[in-house]
Amino acid sequence: MNNATTVTAAELTEYNAAELGLFAMAVKAAAAAPSTAKYYDELAYIGSVKQEWFPRTDTHDFCAMLLACLQAGMLRMARADLVGAMNPVHVAASEITYLSGWGKAEFHFIVL
Repeated sequence: MNNATTVTAAELTEYNAAELGLFAMAVKAAAAAPSTAKYYDELAYIGSVKQEWFPRTDTHDFCAMLLACLQAGMLRMARADLVGAMNPVHVAASEITYLSGWGKAEFHFIVL
């Protein structure tokens, strides 16, 4: 994930609950792993999770599944608001932009 990945709301309907549940469990375990880059202990950088634990997964598909899990209440995600206090490389590599009918949202972290 070198540049921001943009996902639209229409792309989140192609997953079933079982595959999202398995994916969410794998992402939570990866996010909690000691080797995953974090901001403090409760925010795992999305880019680090993707790079270290899901390197063969297509970036856009990975981001779409993260957002589908968020929408289904299986994961919590957050945006980087204090970018000046964070590693800019990790922030840039972790940005997901979600375009819904309500507007745009950006995420950089999986909340533990």
